[in-house]
Amino acid sequence: MASQMLLRHHISNISNARRYVETGKFSTAFLNSKLGSGLGDQLFCSKNSSGRILHDKRFFHLRVQSVGESNYGAFSSGINGSWKSIVGEANSHKAVIPPPPNPPANGSFVQVLSYIWNLAAGDPSLHWRLSVAIILLFGSKLAGIGGPFLFKRAMDELTNGSTKLQSEYYIYVVASLLILSSLTKAISSGLNEVRYVVFAPIGHAVGRRIGVYLLQHILYLDLSFHLDKSSGVLLRILERAQRSVIHIFRAVVFTFIPTAIELVLVCALLSHQVGAAVAGIVLLAFLAYVIWTVKITTAAALSRIKANKFEERVSGKAIDALLNYETVVQFNNQSIEVVQYNQLLQSYQHAMLDAEYLSATLNGGQAAILSVGIAAVMVVTGLQVAKGMVGIGSLVLVNGLILQVASPLQFLGFIYRDLRQSLVDLDALFNILSIKPSIEDGSIELQKTGRGVSLKADNLHFSYKNSIKILHGVSFAADPGESIAIVGPSGSGKSTIVKLILRLYDPSNGTLSMDGHDICSIRKDSLRKAVAVVPQDTVLFNDTIFHNILYGLPTASEADVTRAARQAHLHEAVLQMPKGYMTVVGERGLKLSGGEKQRVAIARAFLKAPRLLICDEATSALDSSTEVPVICLSAT
Repeated sequence: MASQMLLRHHISNISNARRYVETGKFSTAFLNSKLGSGLGDQLFCSKNSSGRILHDKRFFHLRVQSVGESNYGAFSSGINGSWKSIVGEANSHKAVIPPPPNPPANGSFVQVLSYIWNLAAGDPSLHWRLSVAIILLFGSKLAGIGGPFLFKRAMDELTNGSTKLQSEYYIYVVASLLILSSLTKAISSGLNEVRYVVFAPIGHAVGRRIGVYLLQHILYLDLSFHLDKSSGVLLRILERAQRSVIHIFRAVVFTFIPTAIELVLVCALLSHQVGAAVAGIVLLAFLAYVIWTVKITTAAALSRIKANKFEERVSGKAIDALLNYETVVQFNNQSIEVVQYNQLLQSYQHAMLDAEYLSATLNGGQAAILSVGIAAVMVVTGLQVAKGMVGIGSLVLVNGLILQVASPLQFLGFIYRDLRQSLVDLDALFNILSIKPSIEDGSIELQKTGRGVSLKADNLHFSYKNSIKILHGVSFAADPGESIAIVGPSGSGKSTIVKLILRLYDPSNGTLSMDGHDICSIRKDSLRKAVAVVPQDTVLFNDTIFHNILYGLPTASEADVTRAARQAHLHEAVLQMPKGYMTVVGERGLKLSGGEKQRVAIARAFLKAPRLLICDEATSALDSSTEVPVICLSAT
């Protein structure tokens, strides 16, 4: 199977175009007539059969027959176990997660909770974990409430049984009641921890699912989305989304529901033991506590939204400076980056301080409400004891039950604040999930193997969003096994054509076809499997050289990777490195030279053995002794 090559070069004048023809790299080269003119009107340079150089200004159409057949076969061995497992899962489409439920129309608590529950419903262990968690919940609350009752019984026995204190059995009974009343708290806490262990995996699983859904959705969105979004911002949204789901599960399953159940049980017991007045005071205190918490936390949430925006900008700025470290150092602008980072951090600090002030106000108000409520309950009960309406044991019971309810209420403010923050964070997630790709996928599968492709452009027009028109009626054609060179000044649309071929964009007008099919009707994954690109600006993964080459064809063997490196004239350079192919290239490949990075990209493309090979100034960082054989091999 011979690969077909589309080589895009920047040639600024006719003498360079003539040089490309005379050296035999291509029998034809083209020069755009002016910046942004597209390929409809350009200077054409060709060598005829007699060897003379001809010049003519005319329409671009080039065919160059490539020679040789590709010696790449099917590769399936030599991969380490973990990578092979990943590749196998990806090839079986298990890695493509089914789409999540449609995001809610707004970020209200009820709709978000319903959305998360729908995600959790897909977990097969949900039902038994939920059942066990409910049993543990009621067991924990009953144990917690049982403690004050046992203590009350002990106090009543001590108060009313002074004549029985001489009895050894009676002493054992009272001591047992006191010990059990103390143990109930430990039992309640233990059951709570078991409940957390049983149900927490559901929250973490949903958080993982959210993260996978979001990353998958972002990777399948159009290039225009990624150009408008900062990587730092997307990273923060991805991290917050997973954390927020876990917070919501904890808030609802481990705080709000248990507290509500406990409040109902305590009020019912207080009403039965000491009267409805005491139960009413507890309810009023609880309502005041909740109203205060909701009001202040709502105001804090607005501050958090503002702080989130600054945090995203801070994160994006830090990532941008680190990724462009060499540029920063080359221009000696470290101080500028630090000053800009500091200014953003100061804005973030001010926004966070507003939230902290509100948090302090929230905590102070909550403590005051709890103190007033407890004091009122104890006074009313104390008066009843003084009047002989209830015994001293009832006062102890009321105190124990009030403290039982007050304990989770002390954390309610923090939990509710986290809940509001989580809702804010998830709103950013839902905004992204609601974005749909503007480029619809096709339905036609390209032939997986074959001798090149038939590529044809007919009257292509294109302009970027809010930008000048780039392509003006471009037309060209290439049959299988032929190579064409697209040549022109910067901004003339050479890289744009590459993006159109890969369907990163669709043309504004005109058609682009491959193997006789309109490219818009071809499945994007099928199209991209048939094409390999050696980009103008090579960006590598922060992994080994071996992994970066293998990325072109994940099912390839070690021998195939080595062969591709040899063909890209990279093998000898790799062997000189201390760790050879296991050398980690650093972030974006910064540990390698420009030429080495470019040869890794070339080797990766060779390994893929595509039906169409696109080289976008692929040899700009190579010396002439390496460039010529690499280009000759590319043509075959």
